[in-house]
Amino acid sequence: MMHSIYIGLNNPGQEQKLSDILQNRYPNYEIVLSTQLKNDLQLKHCQGAIIWKNDPNHLLNMPNLKLIQCMGAGVDFIDWSLPQYRSVPVCRFVDPSLSVQLAQYVIGYILSDKLEFDGYRALQDEKNWQQREPRAGSKVLILGLGAIGSRIASLLQQMDFQIYSWSTTLKGTELIHEMTTQDELSAVLPDIDYVVNLLPSTPKTTNFINESFLLDMKADACVINVGRGESLDTEALISFLDQKKIRKAILDVFKQEPLPSSDKLWEHPSVLLTPHIAAQSSLEAVASVFSRNLEKITCGKAPEFQVDPDKGY
Repeated sequence: MMHSIYIGLNNPGQEQKLSDILQNRYPNYEIVLSTQLKNDLQLKHCQGAIIWKNDPNHLLNMPNLKLIQCMGAGVDFIDWSLPQYRSVPVCRFVDPSLSVQLAQYVIGYILSDKLEFDGYRALQDEKNWQQREPRAGSKVLILGLGAIGSRIASLLQQMDFQIYSWSTTLKGTELIHEMTTQDELSAVLPDIDYVVNLLPSTPKTTNFINESFLLDMKADACVINVGRGESLDTEALISFLDQKKIRKAILDVFKQEPLPSSDKLWEHPSVLLTPHIAAQSSLEAVASVFSRNLEKITCGKAPEFQVDPDKGY
């Protein structure tokens, strides 16, 4: 029987590149691309699927499916009420390259802000030789202390930043002030200089950074969102920025992507935004993680980073 692998990324270019990589790894498999699908019979012998915002109906026609591998760390695009996402393991893509990229993004912007690089750029435009003091605050709150948050925390600690974290469970990480309750969070927010959001998108994290959260923060604080756009109440943030109750926001993820050209965030003087590039999945790494997970499942072992459908992460 001919085995096959399905790629559903809603991007013809990426699908073809990933297909070329997988064909080298699986020369005897047929690689089925969602953007070139001719009929549902092509799906009958699919052993594994690599997806990103795909057509979920394709998965219904894969009776031999063993694994659904997501191309990113986030799985908020999946409708967990659909049976095709509960009948086989669904796995997030987690790779050291993502942690490195996100850590570089977050730390790069924190250091740039702390050392007043934007201010020096303005002084250069004015040909004004003027020295500025670095910002004094060094307290960073990380929302979501998973593998990526722990990596960021460790690197910031080496630069003498004080790290606080909030997660649903305690991680027992050395030298980090960990919290799990809203009361603990409210108590420390007035002292925090940088809030870094890494929370997954779940019903419990929707608008987690809301008006109440922002009210507890000091006016000189900065919000950095590299987690999910759904975690941030954008209207509340804009209001606080307009009133100078929050100093700055650095945003890489949004509730609607691409961000509409009419959105107020584009032209807000206190917002620096990037188009969801803080961590970009390497297709080679995606293929490697998929291959490992498919082999594990075939051998009766648990795959890496399997998602709990009831938790959504």
